[in-house]
Amino acid sequence: MVSNAFANHSKHGSFDTTLENVRKRNLRERTVKILFATDGSGNARAAAGFLREFMREREIELVLLTVSSPPDLSIHGNVQNPDWEASQRNFIIDLHDELEDQFSGLGSEHLSKLHKTGSAAAEILKVATSIQPDLIVLGAVGHSMVHRMLLGSVSDNVATHAKCSVLIVRPQGESESPSMAAPKRIAIAYDGSAASSEAVNEMMAAQWHPDVVVDVVTVVPIYDVWMGEGISVSAIKNEEEVFERMRKRGDEVSATVAKEIPNSHSHILRGQHVGEAIVDFCDSNDTDLVFVGDTGHGQLHDWLIGSTTKYVLRHAPCSVWVSRHDASKN
Repeated sequence: MVSNAFANHSKHGSFDTTLENVRKRNLRERTVKILFATDGSGNARAAAGFLREFMREREIELVLLTVSSPPDLSIHGNVQNPDWEASQRNFIIDLHDELEDQFSGLGSEHLSKLHKTGSAAAEILKVATSIQPDLIVLGAVGHSMVHRMLLGSVSDNVATHAKCSVLIVRPQGESESPSMAAPKRIAIAYDGSAASSEAVNEMMAAQWHPDVVVDVVTVVPIYDVWMGEGISVSAIKNEEEVFERMRKRGDEVSATVAKEIPNSHSHILRGQHVGEAIVDFCDSNDTDLVFVGDTGHGQLHDWLIGSTTKYVLRHAPCSVWVSRHDASKN
């Protein structure tokens, strides 16, 4: 992530061109389409609570999706529970009705409900391709009679392959009935790239609690990481200059955020592993939600998520918002 920012510095002398992207568009002025994938588990319900807070004062088009796993078969190929289909249908009707009541009156003028059967990640991605949401929301861990949503399988698969932004809600604590209110502390991984600037835009488009704390976090790799990436010796000698430039850009972004969210701070860190430094920061500062920008899909269908983004997604102790903003939707 930060190596891209260093490349911008090397070519252009500063990060001004990417910084101009921050707040270039007012994302609050348009309706946001959200695909909420839920299995009815405790963590999925916590994700619904998080989403409910996010929806305040926004125009939302909300699609509720639940994916049922096909029932297990016996060695003779017979369905173990002949009433499976009816029980699933009743469970999902009750679940979706409950969520519709929960989201009513929160700016959602249009709400639709979908039920699919099959592989959860595959079905979520199929629906996302069809309806083209701005954001997919799901819980990081969960299990129920409908499907297991495990990080490293469903959540990780969706976050890796979706073409839009993805919010993976990870409730704090070990409660059997986790809850998730509005985040009190948000971190944004900023490296001067256009993707990280879009992450700042997407964060600022939401309506957060007035007392929320926002940390703009920039990580500068230390020497051995730079050497491993093939950075020249002359660049290493210039490390302090690069550090100061990145610190300045982080301060400028923090100041931009502070115009609407007063309690905003800039943090410049050094580390051998950018993703690990971000995760450690979130762990040490009781972060509730971290934003990471990702460049999104290119022309090749088999695009791979960036290593820093994937590391944060898999190891952060908090909820993770992978920001992939499509400028064509403005």
